[in-house]
Amino acid sequence: MLKKLGDCLIDLLWNYFGVFVAVALLALAGTAGWTINGWRWEAKFATLQKDHAEETAAQSLAVISAIEQVRELEKQGNEIAARLIEVEAARKVLAKERDNAIKALTTGEPCLAAPVVRLLNDPVGSGVGLRLPPSSGNSSDPDTAPAADTVNTAYFATDTDVALWARNARDEHDACRARIDALRDFFQGRP
Repeated sequence: MLKKLGDCLIDLLWNYFGVFVAVALLALAGTAGWTINGWRWEAKFATLQKDHAEETAAQSLAVISAIEQVRELEKQGNEIAARLIEVEAARKVLAKERDNAIKALTTGEPCLAAPVVRLLNDPVGSGVGLRLPPSSGNSSDPDTAPAADTVNTAYFATDTDVALWARNARDEHDACRARIDALRDFFQGRP
């Protein structure tokens, strides 16, 4: 009986040998495919990790470069602002000296009547712009003087007032020009 069982087993194995070989080959091929596919995906993942690391490094360098540029621009801006402050201070000292010289060289005599002062203070009626300083020779505001009053000397601007007004206009122009030059220097990259 053992012999018969052995013969039966051999017949069974022989008859299904092809099936066993096919299943074994399929298992071997599946394992090989799985392994090769794993290698391929590992290579892709490694490439992605490398690309990500390179991109992160490039972005970090770009941020560092941008920060350095901002610091350099800030330094240039501070230098220009400091120069502008020095120029403004020197301009104010010169303005004070010119005011004193103007007051010493002018007589304080009435020079412009109220309508002319009104026109100079507000040439377009907008209420903005440079205004003649209050006259040292009168206590009234020229804007409150009667419009037709061209003879009354109670409302006037003295030669000193006109000279100071002209000096003030010149100083305002010079200050504006200095600010524009500073902005131009900054945007042209000159310290």
